[in-house]
This record gives sequence, C-alpha cells and structure tokens, in this order.
Amino acid sequence: MEEVFAHIYRRRVWGDGESRSGPGSGLARTAEIRADLAALLATLGVRSMLDAGCGDFQWMQAADLPLDLYIGADVVGDLVEECRQRHASRGRRFMHLDITRDWLPRVDLILCRDVLPHLSFADIARAIDNFKRSGATWLLTNTFVDRPRNDDIPTGAWRSLNFLQPPFSWPAAAGEIDERCHHTGGAYADKRLALWPLAALNVDHEQP
Repeated sequence: MEEVFAHIYRRRVWGDGESRSGPGSGLARTAEIRADLAALLATLGVRSMLDAGCGDFQWMQAADLPLDLYIGADVVGDLVEECRQRHASRGRRFMHLDITRDWLPRVDLILCRDVLPHLSFADIARAIDNFKRSGATWLLTNTFVDRPRNDDIPTGAWRSLNFLQPPFSWPAAAGEIDERCHHTGGAYADKRLALWPLAALNVDHEQP
C-alpha cells in the first residue's frame, strides 16, 4: 500500500498548492471543522487521538484540540519523517504505519479523515478490524449520508462511501460534523465526519 500512496504524494496528484494531501486539507476549508472537532473531543472527554492518515499535517497544525496526546500516522514514510522534523513536540508524535496491518497505539479516539474512500472494501475491512484490535473507543471517519450505494475500487482510487449502506450497514452514527463541503458545486454537500463506537462496528469480509 505504501508504494501506491507514495507515488501519489511524489507526483502531487492531490496537491493544490497549499497541501499535498489535497484541497480538503486547506486551512480555510477546515476552519469550522477544526472548531467542531475540538468541541466534540471535549464533549466526549477524549484525551488521546490517533490521526490515521495525517498526510502533511497541513490543516491539523492549526487545530487547538484538548488532547494530552496526538499521534499522526501515515503510510508514506518520507511524509512522516517530514512531519516529525517540522511538527513533533511534547504530546505530539508521528508514526509510519499501514492502518490495515500494523500495530496501532491505544488511544481514546481514531480520526480517519479522507482515507477510507481511497481503500478497497477488503482494505477497509482490515483497517476497521485493526482499529477495533487497538482498543480505541471511538472512530470518527467520513461518510456521505445521501449516497444510495457503495462501489468497490482498487486501493488508491477514490469514491464516496455511505457506511449505513451495504456492504457495511453500520448503525446510525453517534454524532456528526458537517464538513460544509460546498466548493464542488454542492456535489459533496452530504459529506460528514461521523462518530461511531468501534465496538458497534462489523465489517463483512465476504465481499461480492
């Protein structure tokens, strides 16, 4: 998996001039998300968070979160090393890992923003199983609430996902952050960061 995403970063396939992680990681577009995320973490009493797919840390560096420990993780080793050199500090660490198979540190909440839509069904199943094994309580990840179906893709491509629809069929989210994604003419206005207790999630490994 690292080869797929390292190629994307090296060629700046998602880069928009501000962030190599893509337009959804810009500071202006994430201002309200950052504020809503801080409020949600405070409400839940979350003190430690794994940012699973931290990318270049562009938008998160401006977040004022009520955390004792932030761990940013990414599958692209060179990107992680850049983040360590530029952004690591007390209470802020960065790890090079593959969320589908590597050991994950135990935290209160896993944030997995703009990652799962790039993974195949099989890799999503592996990632969720790994999240559950980590012992984390919460998962905060993207879902597109108006999408009627989910399509499989090769890892590294992209499509929107609605985790309430098959093959996932997860229960209703425990909370949501509206990403206010209106910069594409409203095509992704249904994009949310949705909160689930990991204990409630199951993934069907027998994909059609």
